[in-house]
Amino acid sequence: MPFYGEFLVQLGVVRQDQLGAALAEQSEGRLLLGELAVARGVLTEAQVQQIRRCQRQSVHEHGDLRFGEMAVALGFTTVEAMDQLHREQRSGWRRVGDILVESGALDSGAHESYLRDFLHLEMSRRRRLETSIAEAPHPRVVEAMVDLARRWLPRFGLVDAKVVDVRIAPRAIPGIAWSGRRDMAGIVEVITVLGVSTAGLRALAGQTLRPEKADRPDLSLPALAEAVETLTELGRNRLEELKLEPTPARTFADDGFASIADLVAERDLVQVELVHGTPDGGSASAVLTLVTRELDA
Repeated sequence: MPFYGEFLVQLGVVRQDQLGAALAEQSEGRLLLGELAVARGVLTEAQVQQIRRCQRQSVHEHGDLRFGEMAVALGFTTVEAMDQLHREQRSGWRRVGDILVESGALDSGAHESYLRDFLHLEMSRRRRLETSIAEAPHPRVVEAMVDLARRWLPRFGLVDAKVVDVRIAPRAIPGIAWSGRRDMAGIVEVITVLGVSTAGLRALAGQTLRPEKADRPDLSLPALAEAVETLTELGRNRLEELKLEPTPARTFADDGFASIADLVAERDLVQVELVHGTPDGGSASAVLTLVTRELDA
């Protein structure tokens, strides 16, 4: 629960370096499912890479399948073998709060109290987000794309991504430096824009095995285009009744508005703000902008 850790840092209960150390220890104790499958001889490294490529690219053929589901769909292993790996993976997972208590950074009694407060705030936040989505223009489209973002952004490298706000009026998000956009038209027009920080762009590049250079983050923009294309293809599958046909994805060096300069006055614009984890235990922002509008007759 990394964002519980951020909650503790914001309260001044835990230092950022203590949280970073706890997250590093948590990460060391849990292998990714693909890594565990290779370690146990269930899959080869080549098969793991093929599964990840299929998850990102073959959405028309395979749909929105999780890693284990894709492994079975490709005929690489069995449902029983993946279930066993899932059980082993879960058994090695330790909550960040428990690690902070064990390290002496957090009192156990205080941890229980702070965790209750955090969970209460989380429930309130989720109810507010559900209300905002329900009141948005074309809520079916917004709900589908938000759900896909929650599920898929971690697979693209934006770990622990979660939605923190949904609003009708756009605003610039600090740290957003790069955006990818794809327009689709059918019964209605759906425009999807994903904005990320430089750290987020590098995370995307690392997950897609693209080369990156510290002084040239723009070289990683194809990874952002790929992420936007995958999200929108999955959206087309979810919203097949809209008969959406896409244009090629475009990318932008962004200040928060460059990619949506022609859309900021749109009445049917919804902006979804997300945060995701960073290796040092902090968080970075991302933003998903959606415009769904009726086509001219």
